[in-house]
Amino acid sequence: MVDEANDSVTGIAPLTDSCLIAPALMSYRLVVCTSPAYLATHGTPRHPSELAEHEYLGFAYWAPPTALDWQFTNAHGPEHAARVKSRFSIDNGAGLRMAALEGLGISLQPMLKYLASGRLVLLLADDELPSRPIHPLYSPDRRPTPKLPSFIDAVIAAFGK
Repeated sequence: MVDEANDSVTGIAPLTDSCLIAPALMSYRLVVCTSPAYLATHGTPRHPSELAEHEYLGFAYWAPPTALDWQFTNAHGPEHAARVKSRFSIDNGAGLRMAALEGLGISLQPMLKYLASGRLVLLLADDELPSRPIHPLYSPDRRPTPKLPSFIDAVIAAFGK
């Protein structure tokens, strides 16, 4: 929240009717992945519809999700949904990543380093989830400190489209 203690915050979601200034940055893309140990025990889903037969590790925003619909698109056909059931939910990205690495289920994560090392395996490579826009947010009517414009310029330079 932009307030007396924070000049700027970062939002990762489409913005709806915001009174804040929000320059668009690169998109945040999540991938479906899990550990090789999970796949050895539970098998590999080949289509989003098969995700219902697997364990999902969820990020809990406000309340634990018990079932979610993931919306996929691919080059071979129309958009389709997959209903996933949550085995484990947590509001901490590092904890969610550890659960996936330990083989507790399938997760949505931006874990490129773990995918490159083979500790996690990318699933459903032809089926993409919608990306989420990233925005630095700040108030237009707040008197900016001298560091705010420099910070915003640096963020846009590093993470711009």
